[in-house]
Amino acid sequence: MNDWQLLPLNQVCNIAIGGTPSRNIEEYWGGGEGFPWVAISDLHGRVITETSEKITLKGVNNSNVKAVREGTVIMSFKLSIGRVAYAGMELYTNEAIASFDLDDKLIDNNFFYYQLPEVAKSAITDSAIKGATLNKEKLNALCISFPDLNSQQKIAKILSTVDNLIEKTQSLIDKYTAIKQGMMADLFTRGIDMTTGDHQNPKGGKLRPSVEDAPELYKQTELGWVPKEWVVVDLESIANVDRGKFTHRPRDDAKCYGGEHPFIQTGSVTKAKGGFITEYKQTLSEFGRSVSREFSAGTIAVTIAANIADTGILNIPMCFPDSIVGVNVDEDKALIRFVEITIRRNKQRLDAIAPLSAQKNINLEDLRPLKLALPALSEQVAICKRYEVNESLISKEIAYLEKLNKQKKGLMQDLLTGKVKVA
Repeated sequence: MNDWQLLPLNQVCNIAIGGTPSRNIEEYWGGGEGFPWVAISDLHGRVITETSEKITLKGVNNSNVKAVREGTVIMSFKLSIGRVAYAGMELYTNEAIASFDLDDKLIDNNFFYYQLPEVAKSAITDSAIKGATLNKEKLNALCISFPDLNSQQKIAKILSTVDNLIEKTQSLIDKYTAIKQGMMADLFTRGIDMTTGDHQNPKGGKLRPSVEDAPELYKQTELGWVPKEWVVVDLESIANVDRGKFTHRPRDDAKCYGGEHPFIQTGSVTKAKGGFITEYKQTLSEFGRSVSREFSAGTIAVTIAANIADTGILNIPMCFPDSIVGVNVDEDKALIRFVEITIRRNKQRLDAIAPLSAQKNINLEDLRPLKLALPALSEQVAICKRYEVNESLISKEIAYLEKLNKQKKGLMQDLLTGKVKVA
């Protein structure tokens, strides 16, 4: 890093601070028309192409705001310090956002985009000003380190390549998630007609026509219209539904913990998002297990306190307290995954019946009689197979996204400090 320069920001750029037109004068605010005006909440993604609010020409002329040119790097320096983006068009910003007009003979704009948050981060973690709010004077005094322009451009190209992959991967995740939401609505209301198979899908493949298009295929039930072949059942008729427990007091007694029995709380269920629960932070001793309740692998864990009806499936036997209910499905009657998804789809309904108190909760009397519309096992298998295919696509992309983010973090540590030189 000996060949890198270290200069205050005011020696490599001009810094401008935005402003906010008076909220009391309606003529300054354009609603859906006018000039884009950026608040901190708009700083998401690399390029700002739309804003939640706009200001009028009168707002511009009667307040301390200056136009920010397209392509300029902008950064929040209050509250959420260090959020950066490119201006994707000419725009204006509020007083918590700075814009940086660079000396392009010294600093490459794209390199600056990646280095600036590191500069801001080092300032707010400095023990001398920790917790302080940055202002223009402090921004001017911040120091930026940088190599020659050619090296800056190479560093920026490497990091932007990774960012492009991150954005494409996130777009795929969003696409598959949207497909999943629509697919679940169809699969769990219309189901799959098992008589419409072909040589590629001999066990059935087509969604039933909607109730509007083919009302003769449906029947009216307490859950609304469902396919005629389906039956409405109570959850307790196809599964054992029991609360976890942990009866010992005090709960943090050391003799209860440190053994071989995994013990989970509601957070582990929420984190699973309907998938398998494989992680746990605590284990119980033999004594701890004796005052708790262990549930077998394949049990559906359902939260009934705070976060209502979050679900996960145990991958191994686990214990949990009475803030979680275990649903042990009779697999001769229903598929575990089908029941889990159905419970999760009832989250809003179950949350609505939770009494308003210091902490929302439901109990076994709410969950055991929960109504489910149940197709034959063969159709449940077909429905869940489609769900799992889409879910695996999402999981694959999420894993790839995590890998890319980790790779980017490592590259930034190496390239933006000069630890690793670019060829």
